[in-house]
Amino acid sequence: MKKTIAILLVLVSLFAYAGCGNQGAEGEKNPSVKVQTKEELLQDAIELDFQDFADGVYENTAKIKLDYCGKNVLLTGFIDDITDDQVVFFEVLDGLSNGNCAEIRVPLPMEALANFEKMQQITVVGHLTEDYTTETRPQGEYTFSVKSFSMDTAYLIQDRWTVTGKVYAQTDRYSDSDWYFAEPVEDKYETRTDLYFRDGVTIPKEKTTVSLSVKVVSSKYYDAIPAE
Repeated sequence: MKKTIAILLVLVSLFAYAGCGNQGAEGEKNPSVKVQTKEELLQDAIELDFQDFADGVYENTAKIKLDYCGKNVLLTGFIDDITDDQVVFFEVLDGLSNGNCAEIRVPLPMEALANFEKMQQITVVGHLTEDYTTETRPQGEYTFSVKSFSMDTAYLIQDRWTVTGKVYAQTDRYSDSDWYFAEPVEDKYETRTDLYFRDGVTIPKEKTTVSLSVKVVSSKYYDAIPAE
């Protein structure tokens, strides 16, 4: 009887050891990587304009890498390209003939990507990867050297903007919009921006101050509706 119990104990120990060994191997194959939520990214995100980022890459890439790579950033810029899984912010740094460029690739859900337009201004929050790649790309008669940065996790924060100013009938014969939007700047002068209302929206009375929710595309205001 004692011999039988001893044999059973040995067998149990062997099975337990085998189980632990398998669990460890499986853990090495599938390490659990925690993906940060949007809220977690926003807690310590560094605010960043893509144009400023691109200028910084041109001036001192090492400083840009030290300041932003491996960190969470709240990035605002104009979309240069849209694929089925990401948007690309892209900037030529010192003229086409010199061919030095910078880009940031941002993965986003297809549902969000389907609503974007090229040259639309958006804000995203994400984690910029530790390093960048340098790629050579032909473009017509030019060859670009592109410093390519990317985010491994990203979320859309904003794709519409609230603007306050006055609506005027368009008088510029070179514009295809019926309206332009005048916004005060430091109470000294007004900027003028082409304005396109969403179909069916009641147009505000001309020269009255209003707040509108708009999409910004190529520095023009599209799909304007009254701001909530």
